[in-house]
Amino acid sequence: MSNWMKPGKADPTFLGVYWVDAGDGLACMFARFLIDDEPELTHSVYGFISSHSLGLLGQAYKVHYFGRALWVDERLGDHERLAEAKRQGATELWIHTPRWGDVHYWDIESKLIEKYRPPMNKQRPQPRFGGLGGLGGFGGLGGHSPVWAY
Repeated sequence: MSNWMKPGKADPTFLGVYWVDAGDGLACMFARFLIDDEPELTHSVYGFISSHSLGLLGQAYKVHYFGRALWVDERLGDHERLAEAKRQGATELWIHTPRWGDVHYWDIESKLIEKYRPPMNKQRPQPRFGGLGGLGGFGGLGGHSPVWAY
């Protein structure tokens, strides 16, 4: 059993990490999982993602949906957009859990939706009450993210 799950649940399939530019100098490290995994993380931003090969150039990723959750596993258990995202080709679940003192997860979700405009995000989230924490640890990560939505 890993630290991702409670006893009695299967461990999620960890696929690695990917850095995503959220704009305004904010880079977010997302842990990548299979779409049906339900890691037990808290205060997180998540995305339903599909991957596309660019041959020798590597991979590109399409964002179908960004959301936020106080408890990720509880939110994903009956998520109203998950089946639709899978029908549209999403195969990965990406999760970013900010460190204490970083930008609040509500604000990160807003920034990601505003920048990438995922097609399944119908509502534009309202920023939390402006509480931006420190942005420590994100220097020098520009130009790294072939992530898009359409």
